[in-house]
Amino acid sequence: MDFKIGQRVLWNDPAIGDYAEEDLSYVRNRIFLIHSVDNRHGTAFIVEEGGGTEAEVYTDELELV
Repeated sequence: MDFKIGQRVLWNDPAIGDYAEEDLSYVRNRIFLIHSVDNRHGTAFIVEEGGGTEAEVYTDELELV
């Protein structure tokens, strides 16, 4: 799938096991915006709606909302 700048996505964080049990629901349901994307290399820079988290991730970890 080719992602585009500005799309809203969920991030399936591969480090989900590092979060405290009480934070898992919040972490799994965060909505991010794609700030930049390189579909050829399968990477994207995402920013959480409302602030808080930003990350460079693999596009295969993303799901469109």
